[in-house]
Amino acid sequence: MIAGITPSGNFTSDLDIPIKQSSYPLAMPSFGGYSGLPGAGGLAMGLAFLSDIQVFLFMEAVQGDRRTNVMQAPKLTMFNGQNANIIVAENQFFVTGVNVSTLINGNITFAPQVQAFPFGVYMNVQPLISADRRTVRLNIPVTLTNLVPGPVSLFPVVVPIFPSSSALSTNPGDPITFTQYIQQPVINTIAVQTTVSVPDGGTVLMGGIKRLSESRNEYGPPVLSKIPYLNRLFRNNSYGREAESLLIMVTPRIIIQEEEEFYQTGYKAPPNVNP
Repeated sequence: MIAGITPSGNFTSDLDIPIKQSSYPLAMPSFGGYSGLPGAGGLAMGLAFLSDIQVFLFMEAVQGDRRTNVMQAPKLTMFNGQNANIIVAENQFFVTGVNVSTLINGNITFAPQVQAFPFGVYMNVQPLISADRRTVRLNIPVTLTNLVPGPVSLFPVVVPIFPSSSALSTNPGDPITFTQYIQQPVINTIAVQTTVSVPDGGTVLMGGIKRLSESRNEYGPPVLSKIPYLNRLFRNNSYGREAESLLIMVTPRIIIQEEEEFYQTGYKAPPNVNP
């Protein structure tokens, strides 16, 4: 039996093992009106083992929320100790450089370098089966990458081009400047690495990867919006906040080759008898 321990020192009855960050109240600022309650800030990562019925009820409850997106993860079959990767992302292309080359006739060509950046979830899974074939130890590093909201900054690269001089004149002409804009995307990355031991056929639910985006816009007349107290009548403020929480469910199942052969074909190999 696998069980967790509550803050009072007792064992839990639903096999939940909480992993929480309790150092936030120690770093609470003295001003700003923060509540200081546990879980009010910082990273709080939880872990729980669910049965098949609990997984079904959990998915039904999640699908009832219109703001929730449910992604069906693929099934992976691997050997004991093998690494497998799961990537759920979309590629966005950015111009990150330029190649300058000279042709045979002396002309200069500029070829932009386009690089693809995947934005999404990257997860690596490595299972290790116990000696009694009852539990599976999973090493699961998870990386979440996303493009920071807002316009992508541009960096200009100016290259002077000197035209070739004619046969009648020995002085070269004025240089011609060529400007190439290089994109500099700002990428936000959240990485979590954990190791859990899950019973065969059980489901581990991992949460705590949260991301919050907040923006504030202000607009008003040039002069009236700067006068203290009076600017409230001539200024408009808008706030936007978007929160995202990622939950990962992993269900390991141990496959024994002899048992699967018997279930599929009904044939059972005779035992090896040494003379």
